[in-house]
Amino acid sequence: MAKLATSLVLFSSLSVSVSATLDSADVADEQACEMQTTLLQTKTEMRDAKRHVIHGKSKKSNLLAAVAEAKAKIASRLAVQRSEGTKLAALSNKSHMLTAVAEAKVKVASRAAVKRSGVTVSRQEACAIADETDDNTAVASLVPNNELVCYQGTKRELDQAYCFLGTAPTRGLYRAGDSPWFQGDAPADVEVELESCESRGYELLLHDPDDCWAPVQKWIRSGEAGEVDFDAWEWAQAENWDNYDAHYNIGEDSMNIGLFLSGCICLPGTDVMDAMQDLCEVVDLASFMVDNDDDAEDEDEDEDEDEEEHDIPARVSRHEACAIADETDDNTVVASLVPNNELVCYQGTKRELDQAYCFLETAPTRALYRAGDSPWFQGDAPADVEVELGSCESRGYELLLHDPDDCWAPVQKWIRSGEAGEVDFDGWESAQFQNWENYDAHYGIEEGDMNMGIFLSGCICLPGTDVMDVMQEICDVVDHEGFLPMQH
Repeated sequence: MAKLATSLVLFSSLSVSVSATLDSADVADEQACEMQTTLLQTKTEMRDAKRHVIHGKSKKSNLLAAVAEAKAKIASRLAVQRSEGTKLAALSNKSHMLTAVAEAKVKVASRAAVKRSGVTVSRQEACAIADETDDNTAVASLVPNNELVCYQGTKRELDQAYCFLGTAPTRGLYRAGDSPWFQGDAPADVEVELESCESRGYELLLHDPDDCWAPVQKWIRSGEAGEVDFDAWEWAQAENWDNYDAHYNIGEDSMNIGLFLSGCICLPGTDVMDAMQDLCEVVDLASFMVDNDDDAEDEDEDEDEDEEEHDIPARVSRHEACAIADETDDNTVVASLVPNNELVCYQGTKRELDQAYCFLETAPTRALYRAGDSPWFQGDAPADVEVELGSCESRGYELLLHDPDDCWAPVQKWIRSGEAGEVDFDGWESAQFQNWENYDAHYGIEEGDMNMGIFLSGCICLPGTDVMDVMQEICDVVDHEGFLPMQH
């Protein structure tokens, strides 16, 4: 992971140009705006294409248009957040993480082709297309539960597509009983059948190939009935994505997880995957969907859960495990937490720091406090540190730098006074970057891929803090437990 080239103004006494920092932000803003403009143009073109009638010209599915619109929304937010994050860090002595996160997000949003993550590879391996045999090269078809369209290809092609469908929100349209976000009485599951679409009553070849499953084709009924069915199919998919997001409490202002998870199972080289590529580097598919065997094993437990309370599973368990304690006389006293390298000091009440320390144990940042539990830590592991009763000032950190800290508000960050403190804080920024790089290297996350060390560390910050405000969309798709297990 390449380190950021832009240095931030951390102290007014440092001889670093604020204008140079903001100039670099303006350049990044222009790049992000160009990306946004391109995406908006793409969205307009796709909307125009959608107006074509079915007869004469094949009408493409609205998945492409929906993807383009969602990406444009994200690009717009990133442009604003990139500027705000950089200026905030430069002008108010905030930590490097704000700008590091903002810049990394812009890079992720603008990349179109980078190496896929290990999770995506495992999914591709699990749903690899079968070797050709006399049996699996026969013509086959797959019709969703609502019977509005029909997909046709060889059995091996459709078996692969059906495997992928089982791992995405789109599963609700084929295996509703295994999809807790499906609303209403679940219809019977469907399977791939050895029969053409035409023989099943779908006479019109609409998409050859389909824009997600090429070389598989999409067929509909002929005449007005087919047109009505296809419009209903578009609506059914969109409603299913919305139901998924609602089931997991993914708000309207967050990333469109149901849509993205469904688009990210499309085959490489298809129109949808070409449009989705950069976002699919961010989306950890396995973090949201489980296979059908896991669903069956958990069925009894699911029935006992409160049906009105849903959220992304990893984030719920993490926030519940690290909930802040109720106030007592003992835990409202002043306490402090100093990392192993002793470069900074965090101060707050004991209950606030106990919660922060709990979250730190679940992120790559853990290595700076509990190196022995962090296999990516390089060198001899120092002794673990704990929350201690007493102020930062009493431990030799006389300068209040961040009040509040931009990750743990209302907790404060303190440093030593004078030149020693400035040197220490520069060292703290470097130590965090090195730790994130060590984490990525340990898990084979190569330079140019998603910066998981940064994002996983940012996503444990508390709601309402500056870092979480910048990170929100990414944290809606990052599955913490997929990379770093809880230590409880």
